Amino acid sequence: MFTIAKIIILIIGVILVLIMLLTLTINVSFNQSNNHVDGKITFSILFRIIRYTITIPSVAIDDESPSLVFNEEKSGMGAKENKQEKLSYFEIIRDIELFQHFLEKTIGFYQIVTYFLSKVRITSLSWESKIGAGDAAKTGQLSGAVWSLKGAFLGILSTKVIITRRPNLQVEPIFQEFMFETSFQCMLSFRIGYAIHAAIKVWRHRKRGKDQKEKLLKQKKGSDVHV
Repeated sequence: MFTIAKIIILIIGVILVLIMLLTLTINVSFNQSNNHVDGKITFSILFRIIRYTITIPSVAIDDESPSLVFNEEKSGMGAKENKQEKLSYFEIIRDIELFQHFLEKTIGFYQIVTYFLSKVRITSLSWESKIGAGDAAKTGQLSGAVWSLKGAFLGILSTKVIITRRPNLQVEPIFQEFMFETSFQCMLSFRIGYAIHAAIKVWRHRKRGKDQKEKLLKQKKGSDVHV
């Protein structure tokens, strides 16, 4: 006979299974024209009924301190929030060092990320650019370099994720004037369960790396005592 506790556990289990089977869709949009930048990232589930949008923050250099100023706008479920943050160069260096420390303590991090990316599906990808250097020869060289960059990006991407539709890559040279415009659109999706699985594996491998490091330190101390 089911008790109330068992029923609650059963309901929670069913909800967790349903969440893991849900597909998360991410739509990235980025447009840059000279000094103007406009971009946003939209997360959606349940056929886009539930959505949350983050505006890619515009970046400026602070006049009063060695810092970067980020202006960001978030919206979701009818609410909007404008936020401004300052990030000093020292904080950037510290964050990079913390990430390197995290990678050192997480065994097989790249293998975990590669496994997760193999479950990601890109259903739409478009990257169009207009480039002008004011000179025909320089514009041609610059356009060729951008083509090479886009080709390398697509080559690496195609080995990591599943691309279901042929990407649209374009580079249009503008010989008469100085110009740089780029438009990037990408839609990707994956099951939330794969992301949860990858996060659990990262946590487990990080703990294993910490345990191994402590074990080596104990062995080293023990060998020093016997000597």
